[in-house]
Amino acid sequence: MTSIAEKMTALNPYPIFGEPTVAIDSKPIFDALEHSLGAALPDDYKAFAHRYGHHGFEQYVACPVDPRFPLGTTCLVDVIFGVRTDVRYSLVDEHDKYRGRMPGHLLPIAGDPGANLFVLSVGNHDHGKVYYWDREHVDVSKPRVQQMADQLEAEGIDTSRLFIDRIIGTWEERHRAELDRPPWYGNLYSVGDSFRGFIDALQPYEPPAPDPDAA
Repeated sequence: MTSIAEKMTALNPYPIFGEPTVAIDSKPIFDALEHSLGAALPDDYKAFAHRYGHHGFEQYVACPVDPRFPLGTTCLVDVIFGVRTDVRYSLVDEHDKYRGRMPGHLLPIAGDPGANLFVLSVGNHDHGKVYYWDREHVDVSKPRVQQMADQLEAEGIDTSRLFIDRIIGTWEERHRAELDRPPWYGNLYSVGDSFRGFIDALQPYEPPAPDPDAA
């Protein structure tokens, strides 16, 4: 089996800020994240983030996405979040930024070119799985989101300053019986049953060939 290091070498990553982060003591960072998440992160992920955090790719990297995703069969990985806290793409900053906009047992670990995220779960029912988090909630129409907001307002919840994630997630928590999945999971699309499975699925992105019949 190809090692993670061999896989990453083939994908041609580069340190975004000009130097690798391997000299940083990452243990306090992971300890703090695990305390906040309430569970341990997979060891292979921590070793990966320590080595490849704050890396991008010379060309986009693609991975297959859950067939439920309505906008295609692949998604793109643009940047890997890391342990440094003095620069962008910090695991700590990304975790804090999206706290309350997704389940508390999810950690943002990478981003795509459109500010959507790849998140790693440490939840009881899906520990180690990796998901693509769609920030625009393309699974829910705008009229439906407005209906949810109106219902929450009628129940005494002010939605005027809530992100769409909070509106949908709060509504789902209060209407669990109407769901066929856990609350907050509608905009999560599986990209790996484990962290290693996610890495193994990554491939250089090949744009589709132009359709010769297209006008």
